[in-house]
Amino acid sequence: AELFPAGDRVLLWGELPRALVWDALTGERLCELQGHLARITVAAVFPDGQRVVTGSSERRILIWNTSSCAQLRQLNHNSGAASIAVMGIGRMLAMADAGGGVTTWDVDSGVMLRPLLQASRFSLQVMTFPPGDDDRLAIVSEFGVDIWNATSGKLLRRLGVPGRSSRSIVGAVIAPGGDVVAIHGHFGIDIWDTRSGKRLLEFQIGRPIFDVAFGPGRIMDPLGIGSGISPLRLP
Repeated sequence: AELFPAGDRVLLWGELPRALVWDALTGERLCELQGHLARITVAAVFPDGQRVVTGSSERRILIWNTSSCAQLRQLNHNSGAASIAVMGIGRMLAMADAGGGVTTWDVDSGVMLRPLLQASRFSLQVMTFPPGDDDRLAIVSEFGVDIWNATSGKLLRRLGVPGRSSRSIVGAVIAPGGDVVAIHGHFGIDIWDTRSGKRLLEFQIGRPIFDVAFGPGRIMDPLGIGSGISPLRLP
């Protein structure tokens, strides 16, 4: 599920080849987005709140208008969708596929721009930076986080975790300002500067972590199994 930017609607998808848009306040179903032939595996909301994108294992990405519930565009690719993200103000899309590659598209033209990552660095997730930082794209793999300029196709930074297992990374999240990223394994979190590529902080949690979230005031919440994990404040 993903909440719309205004917080008034929510996008839901799951085991069926359709996605649903619901009014978050009244519980009314507003849209039923049908067009895929296989279950939807990934979806995202555009920053304007007027469009959403869905992807499935059938090698198609569909862009929808949430006011009319109509399909706007179809994008074809070579593998099932594993992760998808809308970049910046919504002019580009990035998708990590089931084969480990990452591809970007121009939303208005539907043109596939370039592959950014090959299967030799297996991708887990694609993450975007806040609007205004439209060219940078972060790709999470088992080995770290690669930050690319998606327009030029240039690799800007490669953030890893020195001295740890190359398969220790579970996930990552970018702070709201885009200046730092938290990379987490099963029992620890590392904070990296996304511009300089320097590791700033390291936290050893001591309990299994399955996700990390940033909140207001540079508070970071590690979401773990069991109780006793306190929010962490960044400098």
